[in-house]
Amino acid sequence: MRSLLIVKPDICKGKTGMVLSMLIDNGFKIVFTKIMQLDFKVASEFYKEHFGKPFYGQLIDFMCSDQIVVVVVEKLNCAEELRKLVGSTNPEEAAEGTIRKKFGTGLPKNAVHASDSGISSMKEIDFFFSKEEQLKW
Repeated sequence: MRSLLIVKPDICKGKTGMVLSMLIDNGFKIVFTKIMQLDFKVASEFYKEHFGKPFYGQLIDFMCSDQIVVVVVEKLNCAEELRKLVGSTNPEEAAEGTIRKKFGTGLPKNAVHASDSGISSMKEIDFFFSKEEQLKW
């Protein structure tokens, strides 16, 4: 099974390698990565489920503020295992040893986005990667 992780703008510069190392150290295979810059339209579409929530505008502005790294990972029970490694959405509530506890500084600066289920994983991978890109893996 595969899942998607996004290294957010504040972590992307300088700490991406540490995040990827944590993935590998926890048994994830890195299938593909892509560095990109989101624009308002793309970020709004990706986070449309949060439209109308108090944090939506701040999240979109933050995600468009600099480059991100989009990562496809693979592991048995991938989405569930990835969510465990990523930790709670709020870094202050995240368990020790999780990515968000180690690198997150608050909301929306919680270091990474991770797909929350197998179904979301498929949709999110398709959102960021074309079928032609996926055929290369």
